Order: sequence, then C-alpha cells, then structure tokens
Amino acid sequence: MCEAIAAARSPSVVVFSDQLMVEEESLGALRAHVPKTAHYVDRSLHEPVSLVEPWNLIVLERIHSRTWSEVQ
Repeated sequence: MCEAIAAARSPSVVVFSDQLMVEEESLGALRAHVPKTAHYVDRSLHEPVSLVEPWNLIVLERIHSRTWSEVQ
C-alpha cells in the first residue's frame, strides 16, 4: 500500500472527516491530489505554522489548532 494512502487513512483523518461530515468518496478524490512534498497554503503570512502530515500542507498554527473558533 502506498505510504500516502496509508497516511491519509490515519485516525486523525477519520476524526477530521467525521467532524466535518465529509464522505469517504470525497476524501478519496482529494487524496489523488496530495502533494508529494509539503506545500504552504499561504506563504505571505509570517506566523507560526504547522504541517498537516496526511495532506502535506503547511497551514497557520491557529487554523490547525482551531484557536480561531474559540473566544479569547
């Protein structure tokens, strides 16, 4: 089994799909486009970032940790 597919089927992805109510069919279509190396979602912002490993995306830490949804 391809490492990318194995990573995309990790428990964190299952939780993600359950939380956002995304169907496995939709995730499967997206898995075909996972970059081989890590890519920044937005390079213009200079804030702490975090790698979302199954998808090889580097996103803002506040988005990855979902602190934007909390009242501070």
